[in-house]
Amino acid sequence: MDRGAEPVQAREWCARLLQMYRQWAAQRRMQVDEICEGDAWLMVVCGFGAARILGEEAGLHVLEREGGDESSRCVARVRAAPTAPARAPGCDRSPREIVAVLERSPRTNAVVRRYRLGASPLVRDARKGWRTGKAELVLAGNFDVIDQSFADQSGGEEARNSSVAKWPPRGSRETQ
Repeated sequence: MDRGAEPVQAREWCARLLQMYRQWAAQRRMQVDEICEGDAWLMVVCGFGAARILGEEAGLHVLEREGGDESSRCVARVRAAPTAPARAPGCDRSPREIVAVLERSPRTNAVVRRYRLGASPLVRDARKGWRTGKAELVLAGNFDVIDQSFADQSGGEEARNSSVAKWPPRGSRETQ
């Protein structure tokens, strides 16, 4: 994860996202190895489906604070690449080698998710098209389950009354 310009708030936002991924991995009994290399935090996750799911997380994760102007945003860039765990038996990859693998991976400026916390929380997933008011559920490591629960909905009245909805709405400027 790279962090944005405001050091203290960006560091806190990155720490919150790291905790989200830690909880996600722990809930799925995956092996996690964390490395701090310079100004970047590295998390190596090993387990079934980890590369596919975390690969979809690569991009910008934007925390929007109340106020709405540019200075009230924190941006964290998540990068993902399949690699072997740093300290697995028989694997002698150094943190620098892992960084090199990440450097070769695509660096995207696409927004993956926007988060708004506080009195009226909202998380909008730009890639998969869902939104939910249950920000704490997403930040507790359930970002992939939210997407599945939306896909399982039958639509109609049930979808309108649900806490997860399709975003952006059809016909909005963001879909054009």
